[in-house]
Amino acid sequence: MICLLNSRNCLSIYARYSLSKWFSSRTVTSSHFDEQSYLKHIKFTNKSLKSSVFRGTLYEYTVKNVLENCLSISNLVRVGGVGDQGIDLLGIWKLNRICKSNEGKSPGGLLSVVIQCKCTSSKMSGKYFRDLTGVLNNLSRGTRDERRSIGILSAPTILTPQGHKQLLSTRLPLIYLQICDRKITKSGLSPFLLENYAEGELIGMVTNSAADDLLQGLNIKEILLSQ
Repeated sequence: MICLLNSRNCLSIYARYSLSKWFSSRTVTSSHFDEQSYLKHIKFTNKSLKSSVFRGTLYEYTVKNVLENCLSISNLVRVGGVGDQGIDLLGIWKLNRICKSNEGKSPGGLLSVVIQCKCTSSKMSGKYFRDLTGVLNNLSRGTRDERRSIGILSAPTILTPQGHKQLLSTRLPLIYLQICDRKITKSGLSPFLLENYAEGELIGMVTNSAADDLLQGLNIKEILLSQ
């Protein structure tokens, strides 16, 4: 089960071991672990549906679902919450599960993935990529994941010109994913049933050259078109 865990424990474990080793040996339970279980949790606890916490948490689970289904990023753990140090999701990207390269060879290997989710109407500026770069640096420096880690920033909006430039110029491997947030399809429907929300969809992707190097042999656009 993929669940919420104590962010402090998660970060300290990440610093000591490779992320893939930690995932293979740890199981944590929680009252919610995906979009539908979170909606049930909100109903049970009578929390506000208008709060930024609700929108942000639901979006984190939406991004988690999209990454699992569209890009085969597995073992995703939600870290988001108070004290998350800027991390919303952590996961493992098993590249040989995605596709085969043009030469018929699987790219293979594992990548540790650090994900930030921004459920906002603002366009993504360079600040967001500088923040993600700092988080990725702090987590992977001096560990076995240092050369096999990639950062992903996701939001429903597009990049500003400055944000696009910052992404492309960053030396660490980064990906931007434009994933739309879920909204109720019709007024009067229950907000506690996932079926009443429009799908969260991946509608855009930008990678920098460092990310392209890690993803050699993969045609990401081709993968997404085949979904």
